[in-house]
Amino acid sequence: MDYKIGDKVVYPNHGVGMIEQINFGVMNGRTEKYFMVKIVASGLKVMVPATNAESVGLRHVIRNGETLKVLSFLERASRIRTMIGNTGSRRIRSGCEPGNSLK
Repeated sequence: MDYKIGDKVVYPNHGVGMIEQINFGVMNGRTEKYFMVKIVASGLKVMVPATNAESVGLRHVIRNGETLKVLSFLERASRIRTMIGNTGSRRIRSGCEPGNSLK
């Protein structure tokens, strides 16, 4: 994903920030693109290599209309995990292996 100066982003474990600068530097003989992110809450500045942005979880802040989609997805996922967990717990308590029934 590419970012531009002024984009609001989320940097995990630090919070919401803004892309203040886009710089290029040389590391291990290669020219690398870096995003300078200023964290709003703390003022901390973090340099994130563009090649690592996705793997560290850097992402755009979502818009208000998208929050309901995210919450709905998380609610469905939670219900599925609960259903799977309950089924597994019953199997363990009964001593039944998956696919076998008690007679």
